[in-house]
Amino acid sequence: MALYGSLVETALGATSNSYASVAEADDYLDGIPTTYTTNWDAAGTTAEIKEDLLMWATRLLDTWVDWKGDKATTAQRLRWPRTNVSTPDGETVDGATIPQFLIEATTELARQLLAKDLTKEPTRGISRLKTGDVDITFDVNGRQRRVLLKSVQAYIHPYGTIIEGTARREAVRV
Repeated sequence: MALYGSLVETALGATSNSYASVAEADDYLDGIPTTYTTNWDAAGTTAEIKEDLLMWATRLLDTWVDWKGDKATTAQRLRWPRTNVSTPDGETVDGATIPQFLIEATTELARQLLAKDLTKEPTRGISRLKTGDVDITFDVNGRQRRVLLKSVQAYIHPYGTIIEGTARREAVRV
C-alpha cells in the first residue's frame, strides 16, 4: 500500500486524493523527452511511489493555488472539479470532470517532487563568497524556494492564483 493510502482519482469523489492516475501520468510523460523523465521511468520508481507523488502533488496544488470558480459539489474532497471557470479561449470548463490541464500540472509537479523535495524548508548559510580581500555574506533569512515551479505555473495560470507564504500573486505564463 502506498504511503498515503490508495490512490483515488474519481472526479467529484468524497474520498478522492489525486487529480491524476498513474496511467494518465505515464501517458502524459510519454510525450516528454526521456532526459526529463528518467527518474519517473526508473526501475526503482514503483507504481506505489508514483501514486504517493501524485497524491502529494494534488495536496500541494490545492494548498498553494486559490482556484477560480466554485467547487462543483460540497461533498467532493478535492477542490476540482469546479464550476464557473472558463478556458483562456472562453470555453466553459466541464464541472463534472478533472480537466486535462490539471492532470498535466499534477503529473509535472509529481515528476519534479521525485527529483527534489520542493517543500523542504530553505537552508541558511553563505550566500556569497569573494576570495580577494575575503568578502563573505551570510544568508540569515534563508532562500525562499518556490513549491510550484514555472513549468507548473504555466499550466495553472489561467485557472487560479498562486499563494506563496502570506502573499498572493498571479501565476505568470512563461
